[in-house]
Formats: sequence, structure tokens, C-alpha cells
Amino acid sequence: LGFGVGWCESLDEGAALALLRSHEVTLCAFEVDGALDLRDVPLERPCALLLGSEAHGVPEALARAAAFRVRIPIAPAVDSLGVAAASAIALYEAARRRSLPR
Repeated sequence: LGFGVGWCESLDEGAALALLRSHEVTLCAFEVDGALDLRDVPLERPCALLLGSEAHGVPEALARAAAFRVRIPIAPAVDSLGVAAASAIALYEAARRRSLPR
């Protein structure tokens, strides 16, 4: 098991979503107030992590297309995470669950 990063140029949003779905990739949109806690998301299976800017988040059309709208639990005193920190946490959790060698 490992991480693979595919690269496609010149795909519009609809074509990218269709391609991911055709490969049975689960879409996970990360949002400050997402309905599902990161700990409850099935990151063990193929998934695409959708993260937006800290100011605007994931575009609503993409968030609606996602199977899961995910939040990363943080302390009440913390306002939000930056996209770099949120993506690092999400990727680490996916790798941990997939038991990648250290």
C-alpha cells in the first residue's frame, strides 16, 4: 500500500470528478464545520482529499459532490487550521491507517 499522486492536465472539474468516480475513489471535502469527524472517515480505501483555502474553503459544488464532509477536531481555543496543516494531518492519518512502513 502506498500513496500515488496522479497528474492530469487540462481536466475541468466535471471531468476530474468523473475520472475519480470511475476509479471508485471516495471524495472527502475538508471543512471547518464538516459533518463527520476525521476519525470516522474511511481513509483506508482510495480517496481524494479536497481542501480549499483557509478563507474560502472547498468550493460548494465540490463539497456537494463529496461523499464525506470532514472536520479535523481541534481545541475550542483554536480558530482554524491552515490548509498546509490540515492536509498534513489528513495525509498522516491516512498513512497511519494504511500501516505504511516508518
